[in-house]
Amino acid sequence: MARDGSGNFTNPYPDFVSGTVISSTQVDSNNSDIATALTQSIAVDGQSVVTANLPMATKKFTGLGAGSAATDSANLGQVQAQAYIWGASAGGAADALTISTSPAITAYAAGQMFRLVASANNTGAATIAVSGLAAKAIQRNGAALAAADIVSGKIYELLYDGTQFQLSGSYATIPVSGGGTGATSASAARTALGLAI
Repeated sequence: MARDGSGNFTNPYPDFVSGTVISSTQVDSNNSDIATALTQSIAVDGQSVVTANLPMATKKFTGLGAGSAATDSANLGQVQAQAYIWGASAGGAADALTISTSPAITAYAAGQMFRLVASANNTGAATIAVSGLAAKAIQRNGAALAAADIVSGKIYELLYDGTQFQLSGSYATIPVSGGGTGATSASAARTALGLAI
């Protein structure tokens, strides 16, 4: 057995002694155990596939790149910046909003939150579709939106309750260059929210 279950590798035979005959059986067994231990190790070039959870014993991954897919690890900088919930300027129509996130979500889940800049005033009941998924109703205080619940140029926060999105917050209108108000760049919007750029 190459390892003892705790990751320790122990040579199953005593050290070979200079000037004595070496047993081919022991050499072959040692080589086999070493090969097994190496096969169980994680190759630094990424060709190994991890086959079980890795207990980190309070240690951390350092120098972790930014995740770019839903199945990637996120680094702390990404979590602090909350870029994955930023939908930028809403597309679609005034009452049928669309946003895209990076990375794109593949399904809705209760508790998801997204932020966006409204591009138009809504005229009544409205929906939103995130990352090309099915449109979901937007509610305010548990009821369908009334006209102008969403105002062009303002930042909104939407919380998915498992069935529809609840309009849980709005923020100051974002100024655009040259005066006036309206949707602007993601960096300016994030600054207005007090988020890292």
